[in-house]
Amino acid sequence: MKILDGLGITAVKKVSAAGINCGIKPSGKKDMALIYSEVPFKVAAAFTDNSIVAAPVTYSKKLLRDHDEFQALLINSGNANACTGDKGYNDAVEMSEFTSKKLGLDSSTLIASTGLIGETLPMEKVRQGIESVADNLRPNGGSDAAEAIMTTDAFIKEIAVELKISDTVVRIGAMAKGAGMIAPRLVSHATMIAAVATDADISSGALSKALSEGIKTSFNRSSVDGDTSTNDSVFLLANSSAKNPKIESGEDLQLFLNAVTFIMTELTKMIIKDGEGATKLISYNIKGAKNDDEAALIGMSLVNSLLVKTMFFGADPNWGRIIAAAGASAPGIELKNTSVYFKDQLVAKDGLGIEFDQEKVGAILSSPEIELTLEVGQGKGVATCYGCDLNHEYVRINAEYTT
Repeated sequence: MKILDGLGITAVKKVSAAGINCGIKPSGKKDMALIYSEVPFKVAAAFTDNSIVAAPVTYSKKLLRDHDEFQALLINSGNANACTGDKGYNDAVEMSEFTSKKLGLDSSTLIASTGLIGETLPMEKVRQGIESVADNLRPNGGSDAAEAIMTTDAFIKEIAVELKISDTVVRIGAMAKGAGMIAPRLVSHATMIAAVATDADISSGALSKALSEGIKTSFNRSSVDGDTSTNDSVFLLANSSAKNPKIESGEDLQLFLNAVTFIMTELTKMIIKDGEGATKLISYNIKGAKNDDEAALIGMSLVNSLLVKTMFFGADPNWGRIIAAAGASAPGIELKNTSVYFKDQLVAKDGLGIEFDQEKVGAILSSPEIELTLEVGQGKGVATCYGCDLNHEYVRINAEYTT
């Protein structure tokens, strides 16, 4: 597998994209993105498990139940179209239908929205935006699209790779947004939205498996602040343009699964690095749990612990907070079996503190990317989860979000 530097979703054959400003954001920043394929996509998608969902989520889920193929995905930022009643749902339908009509498609257009909750969309601006974004579609427009889905994000999040499937070169390109309100808990399953496209020829069942496996160990094992949005959405789109032997099972499927998981994991890290107010990306490696699911449960307890988050912000080697948070998530953990490492530095062994190099540990905890390992001595379960620190800036950003 090869990473394609500087390329995003439009690295994929026959895919074009655009991102423009249509006036949803008063700032004048880009706020509407369109992804288009010259040939139909198969689609697998996952959405938030919040019981309060936005109109675009409801409508896109309906489209996916009713149709097998699509050619376009429209995403707006600056307005979530959530908690907007019947008008919000009708606006979502109009966005989809208006886009399909503009592009001359028989198929429906999938939609997603992100931004402020509780305000209806300015539909006149949206209609004008759809006209403009469709007219600006380009084979190298991926970065514009990735920029247009940003809300409180500080930087564009995109990635592309290529790999060989049965001696045929296949590409996968992706973009995402997210900085706050990140704890996706996606099911097939500021908001987390990701679009991953591929030109691979792959069966619908294999595509769904790739989505499920990919989000399980990436987006679903990450959190910025523990809040699950009304709008979280992940779309995996495959247009078969690479003309490879169809991926259905076996080694080819495993290669594709590995690539999708890699891409989703890299997007996850980008999102966590860009967490509102975050200064550090922390990878929590849990080893020796009863099984992988329990390891992930322990890891997410650490990720979401406010005491652990502030410990990392202060570069304070207070390993007792790690063990306490782990014990709260999995009561069967025995203190005598626990050990804690900051990167390669052992700071607690068999539940007891030990002498360690304060200078080395201080340098590790002051770096922008930190690796923590917790061993719990219960079995063979392992998991890696991703989180960030918590500081004053997160409070400031979210205290002033609507003002």
